[in-house]
Amino acid sequence: MTRGADAENGVRSVGLGLFIVREIVKAHGGRVSVSSDETSGTSFTVSFPLG
Repeated sequence: MTRGADAENGVRSVGLGLFIVREIVKAHGGRVSVSSDETSGTSFTVSFPLG
């Protein structure tokens, strides 16, 4: 996983943050979803069941 092409500062990510978030959310019965397009950018949504 890398940042967008215009981020030329050499910062890289191996994606552990999203993996950790997903595992925590799953442990609580929730889910993580993502949507992405050029106009709106990328959005991550975390949902948990009520109760």
